[in-house]
Amino acid sequence: MERSDEHLQEEGKNSQPSNRWNKLLSAWRSKAATASAMHWVRQSRKQILMSVGGVVIITAAAWGGNAYVHANTVEYLEVYKGDQLIGTVSSQEDLNKLYEVRLQAMNEKYPNVHMKIDTSVIRTVDAAKFKEVPETEETLKKLETMIPAYAEGVELKVNDLVVGVVKDQDTADKLLLQVQELYNPDTKKGKEVKTLSANTRSNNATKVMSRVESVSLRERVAMTEKDTDPNKVLTEEEAMQMLTKGKEKIFEYTVQKGDTVYSIAKEHNVAMETIYKNNPDVQEQYLQIGQKLNLTESKPLLTVKTVETYTEFLVTEPQKEIRYDDSMRSGEVKVVREGKQGMKRMTYKLTKDNGNLTKEEWIDQEVITPAVSKIVIQGTKVVNGEGTGSFAYPVSGATLTSGFGERWGRMHKGIDLVSSDRTIMAADDGVVVFAGVKNGYGNTIIINHRNGYKTLYGHLNSIDVNVGDIVEKGQAIAVMGNTGDSTGTHLHFEIHKDDVIQNPLKYL
Repeated sequence: MERSDEHLQEEGKNSQPSNRWNKLLSAWRSKAATASAMHWVRQSRKQILMSVGGVVIITAAAWGGNAYVHANTVEYLEVYKGDQLIGTVSSQEDLNKLYEVRLQAMNEKYPNVHMKIDTSVIRTVDAAKFKEVPETEETLKKLETMIPAYAEGVELKVNDLVVGVVKDQDTADKLLLQVQELYNPDTKKGKEVKTLSANTRSNNATKVMSRVESVSLRERVAMTEKDTDPNKVLTEEEAMQMLTKGKEKIFEYTVQKGDTVYSIAKEHNVAMETIYKNNPDVQEQYLQIGQKLNLTESKPLLTVKTVETYTEFLVTEPQKEIRYDDSMRSGEVKVVREGKQGMKRMTYKLTKDNGNLTKEEWIDQEVITPAVSKIVIQGTKVVNGEGTGSFAYPVSGATLTSGFGERWGRMHKGIDLVSSDRTIMAADDGVVVFAGVKNGYGNTIIINHRNGYKTLYGHLNSIDVNVGDIVEKGQAIAVMGNTGDSTGTHLHFEIHKDDVIQNPLKYL
């Protein structure tokens, strides 16, 4: 201010006082304004600095709080079965371990099946919460009994009938193979089987050869994957029992008047072999009225069809060549040359169901060694009804449909012949000693050839001779039929020598 006054005084010397005052006042005002402005700036800067510092402090405090919350937020899984909340677990790994334990427990409980667990019923939802403590142990304990378990298997069907479920495809394939091998006399296809004559179909065969051509199942078998209760999976033994035995049909029958084994079997749909097997004392000719028969029969679900080529080498008897001498009395015989046996090969095709013969086809025969005929001189003074001992086929153009030997566990005492010509002829000269109905044989003729031989002709449609008639070789005596225990039109022909049954093929 002093310097300002001096300045004013100096200026006052040269100007008017008012002008100097005005200038002085203006300068003061300008200086005051500058000072005021500077003060305002200082105050504003202080406020700004304080505000910024506050914001920084607040921001720092907020950041620190969020970091704390974030650091203490727990992520976990909510576990549901369907829409029902079961509980919470820490992670998926907890559930996976539970699944492993559950599956292991099921495998230990059911070691003979393939077990699976169904985890599709369990679902999870991601969740997070501040300082949350998942109830893992409690939740897993609840879930332990909520996870369904089942067995994987293969369902077997026979002709659309469900047999059951087995362990797997390998087991199913193994079972079918075992069933087929059960009735396969030769498990290696094409292998030749040679047996002694004691096991042959004909009692005068020296050697047989049997070749299995095919083994198949008659029924349709379907196999599909199936999930099931492990307690319902069949063991191999149970499945084999079902496939090969089925369910037994227990039945007892009381013999009625007029019954035969054949008629009983046909009426009750039971195999004749079953009747003979269950009742070993049964004889066709001796069924007694009131007799109890066990007709219990298993009905296998599977039928194994086998086709065999069967060959037997059969000893053939020599033919007898008769030379007549009118100087010798009838019945007087002189042997000029002894006969010699020969050998021929007989070939058949045998079809069997579960080991039981259902069809027999005669394929071929071949003479290996021809028999040498026996030459006999015989007197010409013939006594009526005495045979020559040389037999002719009783049917013209005959075809053999069943040979001599064991059938269905019983002895087939003759041979079965068919022909388009149904006329039945006497095989040799003789006398008719039976002409009527014989149990099992139907309409039957028996001829006594008065030389130790008898012939029987069974299942006839009609009989054209009477008891006491003298017949000649080749004479028509009957018509082929289907009477008695017969499965089709044919002739059953037998030869007896001194009341001992013979194989007719030895003489024809």
